[in-house]
Amino acid sequence: MLAQYALESDALLFNFHDAQSWIKRKRKPDYTEANDYHRAQHIDRVKEDIYDFPERSQSWLKNFLLANKSVLEKHDLKLKKQVDWTRKDFSPVGTPWLEIINFGIERIKYANDIIGILLREARLSSIENDIPFYLMIDGVNFLWIRSTIMMDHNTRKLIGIDRFSIVHHLKRALCADWTKGAVICSTNPRCSWPTDREEYNPGYLLTKEGFEYLDPFIPVKVNPITETELLAMMSFYSNNKWLTKPEAFTQEGLNQIRFISDGNMRELFSLVAEW
Repeated sequence: MLAQYALESDALLFNFHDAQSWIKRKRKPDYTEANDYHRAQHIDRVKEDIYDFPERSQSWLKNFLLANKSVLEKHDLKLKKQVDWTRKDFSPVGTPWLEIINFGIERIKYANDIIGILLREARLSSIENDIPFYLMIDGVNFLWIRSTIMMDHNTRKLIGIDRFSIVHHLKRALCADWTKGAVICSTNPRCSWPTDREEYNPGYLLTKEGFEYLDPFIPVKVNPITETELLAMMSFYSNNKWLTKPEAFTQEGLNQIRFISDGNMRELFSLVAEW
């Protein structure tokens, strides 16, 4: 609904709808050392090697372009700050956003950097009252996870979350120094370290550091799903043959599912996998 509202409001939408996908380890490692451009931007902050996700970033750029193409074409947004990729290769002020996005899709090693550039340019545009933008992060607590399960190529140790460039981009965008837009976030236990999933409340999942980083913010209460919504979801699962046990179709089975899920949509989704 929030994404639909943003698009209907003629606003840019930066949608990180599944933040945990950025910290999943794949069978074949797809993270690489960041290029010189990114290291130059953060040389004072991080002394160790920084990593990018070129393929994941390229995929995100494609989705961003698909969701925002009509807005980008209507407003013809252009760079407000020059980008120096190398000593000879640069994108001057006035370069269209569409050109920058396609540059990142075609030259995949810059895809991660271009996400950060788009977020920066969106902040500049919002400050100058050009166009609003909405940043949505589902599972924002991943930015403060105690570690990842991905391995440093050199030291053979687990890589800390702050050594990924996408984290730098998102944390910078969370700073409240821009206007005409909003950041909408949710917490997700699956975006926390396995031993840090005992509670569901945002204060626990964000950790003290994350909570203070986001403060001040407006908490939004999400009410439990209603009986009508529960029955609608059960009907959906049944029609798509996600429910395989006959007990799930009985009143007793429905009562058990209702009790255990406790009105939580995510718990319901996980629970029906066992039925």
